[in-house]
Order: sequence, then C-alpha cells, then structure tokens
Amino acid sequence: MLFSIFIAAMRPYNALLPLILIYLGGMIVHMPYAVVAGALVVTFLIHSAVTLLNDIEDEVIDKTNGRQDGLIDIMSPNSVRHIAHMMILVAMGLGILLLPLSAVAFLGIFIILSWMYNSKPFQVSRRPIGSIVLLGICYAFVPFMLGVSLGSLEVSYLVLCLGASFAIGRVSLSMLKDYKDAHGDALHDKRTFLLVYGRTKVRSVSVIMSVIGYAGILISIAWLLHDASRTWLWTLLGGALAIWLVSCRARLSPKHSYTRLNHQFHQCLQYELLFYGFIVVWVSISLV
Repeated sequence: MLFSIFIAAMRPYNALLPLILIYLGGMIVHMPYAVVAGALVVTFLIHSAVTLLNDIEDEVIDKTNGRQDGLIDIMSPNSVRHIAHMMILVAMGLGILLLPLSAVAFLGIFIILSWMYNSKPFQVSRRPIGSIVLLGICYAFVPFMLGVSLGSLEVSYLVLCLGASFAIGRVSLSMLKDYKDAHGDALHDKRTFLLVYGRTKVRSVSVIMSVIGYAGILISIAWLLHDASRTWLWTLLGGALAIWLVSCRARLSPKHSYTRLNHQFHQCLQYELLFYGFIVVWVSISLV
C-alpha cells in the first residue's frame, strides 16, 4: 500500500517527455542502450524527488484545490523532504559512477533549476513569465542536452537549435498546466501566467510558441538527417501532425470553464507524447 502511494506521488507519467528527450539525444550521438538506460534511471529518480519537493511547497494550494497527495497525508513534510534529498544523493552517486562528467553536470543543472522553481528565495513558480521559461529549459532543453552529452562535448549549432526548439514547444505546453489549479492559485495570490494575462493570452501565446517549436524541431531534424532516405516524406508527415497539434491549442476557447480547459490540456499532453514518439521512430529508422 505504502509503495503504491509512493509511486503515485512521484507521478511517473510526468517524467515521460524529458525521458524521451534524453533517449533522443542519446540516439543522435549513437550511444549504446545501456548508457542511455543509466541516464534514464538517474534522471527519473531526480525528477521524482523534485516532484515530491514541489508537492511540499504547494501543499496548502493543493488542499485548497481539493487535491491530496497520499504521501504527505501519511508522512510529515520533513520526512518526505528527507526521502527526496536521499533520492537525489543516490541518483547523483549513480550518475557519477555510470555517466560522463558532462552528463553529470547537466543533472546538476536540472537539480539547481528545479530548486529555483520550487524554493525561496527564487520560487520562480510564482513568476508568470519566468516560470514557463524555466520549465522549458529544465524539462526540455536540459534533458535533450543531457542525452547528447552522453556521447561528446562537441555540440553543433544545429543540435543547440533542436534543443531550443524542444524548449519552446515545452513552454507552449507548460503554460496550460495551471488550468487545474486556477482557483487555489487565485486565493493564495500565486502569480501564474494564466492568472496574470488571462485565458485569451494563454491560448494566443501557446499557439504561437507551438508553431515556432514544432517548425524548429522538424526543420532541425530534417537538416540533421538530410542524407537519410525519404527525409522529405517524414518531414511532411511530421508537419501534418504538428498542424493538428497546433489546432488543438487553438481550440482552447477562453469561454470554456477551467475544468474543460484542463481536460483539453491533458489531451494536448497526450498528443505531445504522440509527436515525440513520431520523432523517435523517425530518428531511429533514419540512423539505422
């Protein structure tokens, strides 16, 4: 029972997008699966730990929103905090043993950015623009570059452009996550992008950022794989998928309730996994 509550509190589903980006980065630099698997395990432990720490920081707001975290219900915040810190120490120890120092450095950056997002004095989660920018860097650019760093320290401008495009796409998605907590955030004066700029601005910016992100991803990968066969066909298929995903963002009507918008956000999140899966299949087949 305790184990299942603990796993649920870590929210493994939320780790899928950054883990896919690590895998993708590792594939691009032709790393063995064993090395990439080590990076995935270590990152998952750290991601789970910072998720627990975020729950501690947002405990009051989560209760206002009617969301209860099972682990905090049965353990004190200090106990959960100690568990999270121990997970980070174990993960970093494994990282030092299994991974190149460059990858360990990106793990350190991931931890620092997560701490800045959750904790004082920075607490970037309370800053409307800073929060979504940091999430894009922390949960897209850093994981992708971590995967790339498994192979070599030499990074081309094309790889950086691809990482930045993933980050921009993540920003377009991250600003939608606050629909579910809008009521509690407003009561506790948490300055999210949604509450400061409103539903109309959220939809407009999300659509614009998603167009830039998807275009950057497809163009960068097509250029990276220009010697592979049928690159033009893969690019067209990816473009069609991207257009559909952008249309899903455009359907986030400001007239809808937060409950309905939150449901649409989770659909966008699932479809984003489909797009990432398409990119993995494309790169995998082209690099064989």
